[in-house]
Amino acid sequence: MSLFGDDEDLHDEVAEKETALNAPSVPTPRLNPDLIAHGAIEAQLLDWWAKGAMPHTIILSGVPGIGKATLAFRLARFLFTHPDAPGGGLFGAEPLPTSLATPESDPVFQRVASGGHSDLMSVARTMNERTSRMHDEVLVDDVRTIPLFLRKTAGDGGWRVVIVDEAETLNRNAQNALLKILEEPPPRAVLILITQTAGALIPTIRSRARVLHMDAPPLADFTALMRKYRPDLTTSDIELLGQVAGNAPGRALSLLDQGGIAAIRNTVDMLDTLPQAEDKALWTMAEKLSVRGEPDPLYGMLDVSAWALRTRATAAALKDQAGPMKNYLNTLDQLERHRTTCDKGNLDRRHMALGALRILQAGMKAA
Repeated sequence: MSLFGDDEDLHDEVAEKETALNAPSVPTPRLNPDLIAHGAIEAQLLDWWAKGAMPHTIILSGVPGIGKATLAFRLARFLFTHPDAPGGGLFGAEPLPTSLATPESDPVFQRVASGGHSDLMSVARTMNERTSRMHDEVLVDDVRTIPLFLRKTAGDGGWRVVIVDEAETLNRNAQNALLKILEEPPPRAVLILITQTAGALIPTIRSRARVLHMDAPPLADFTALMRKYRPDLTTSDIELLGQVAGNAPGRALSLLDQGGIAAIRNTVDMLDTLPQAEDKALWTMAEKLSVRGEPDPLYGMLDVSAWALRTRATAAALKDQAGPMKNYLNTLDQLERHRTTCDKGNLDRRHMALGALRILQAGMKAA
């Protein structure tokens, strides 16, 4: 749904969705055969493998939506299909692979894609059946199953791989549970921790791991990916998406699902009209945003608003406008704290939306 649009916006959104339906579907990390713009990190992993020095723990850090999980599954498939680097044979050493790619036709690719590979374990946040929402953290009970899995004999006699997504949500007990396996790691076992920031993990884990920081792809690669999966987008649309999503393809596609380009532009325009909006109008906006959807229009509005506040704060700083800069940053801080409080308290979505709109309104007035 368009966040605050009129009938014309709704017509544009319907046309946008119809075009998107004809575009190639976006594969999940487990199913994705491609990796965009992380050649240097892939080369480092290949070098460790070729030298027989594959770390037992790897931390992949970086903002969401840039391919960290895609790389993790890509490495897992590679290790299953290449348990050992080629040695010297009768006719000399075999050529080393130039990438971690595994053909989609390979049985290993299919087994990983279906979740049926016995030597791969994936741990992530799960659904809270009581609230019908995702848990705020990866559960410690799920983490405690990792040491048991890694100590088993590999089904194919090669590597065992565990991938932990959103590792920054691991609480202290869950991280301590990981230390039990990291202190005496079994041979031919790799634990891959995916996190927004390596600093969220305790020092004793980081000291036992190799940390690989991943950056968002350059604009050219981001543009190519957007044109592949959303050929309906114009050049200006893609540039706007790149700015909002920080060139993170996964985040950009999620924002499009949350309402499309029209919703993004409407949210940016909304910030300029909020100072004059009456409270009745805020309630109307909150009602629209409170309608639960998948993806979620409320969280789409919050994400775009946060980007807009950061962008305006940066622009104010470049102009030596200290007052507006501080106001934008203060509004951003209040918005993020409000979002965190509402998420943890499982508060009513309408009041969550209304509170966010009032915070934004006050911030725009002050700026």
